[in-house]
Amino acid sequence: MAFQTKKPPIRIMVDIDTFNNLVELVSIVVQEGDERNSKYAEKMKDKLLKYSIPRVDENGETNIDIRFYNNEAQDLIYFLMATLDLKPETDYYEVLKKVRESFKQNTEENE
Repeated sequence: MAFQTKKPPIRIMVDIDTFNNLVELVSIVVQEGDERNSKYAEKMKDKLLKYSIPRVDENGETNIDIRFYNNEAQDLIYFLMATLDLKPETDYYEVLKKVRESFKQNTEENE
């Protein structure tokens, strides 16, 4: 039986500036994250630099093809949220609870 490879299912194409920003974001987590996140971010940074593929389109523009497995995309989103310094004015958790309760009631009524 031939060796089979499994491509990561999540694919994004980014321009050079966005790629640089993404790697910088992961680098910040490497430097400032807790021990677990820092180690994982270092692995992700290495993977981004090793497996991302630069592609030149018919217009001569360079884009970088990046692929992620589901858990890698999840961690990348977590890294992004962890590096943001936002102070929400609304408690969206309370809004979520109200919406979920309303959704639950509507679902029960329609059954």
